[in-house]
Amino acid sequence: MKTNITVCLLLFHQKNIAKKLTALYTLDGNAQFPIAVNAVNPHKPLPLIIGIGYVSDKAYAIEERMRDYTFPVEGAEFAKGGKSR
Repeated sequence: MKTNITVCLLLFHQKNIAKKLTALYTLDGNAQFPIAVNAVNPHKPLPLIIGIGYVSDKAYAIEERMRDYTFPVEGAEFAKGGKSR
């Protein structure tokens, strides 16, 4: 099964980086990436922010999300979800 995903990446430029960066990964990147970027405190060490989402104009791609983020289940009520890999 082919799934189109999108990855958003924000790396703040910092002079003289002598240590490893802290990374924040967000699922539902279409919706959560902008929130994470705006929540950064510029007076603290700045993280690497990575948002993982779907190629979609929606903040939450519900069908893809249900397929990828839920456990395999049976039954008609779960026909669109529960296909986690």
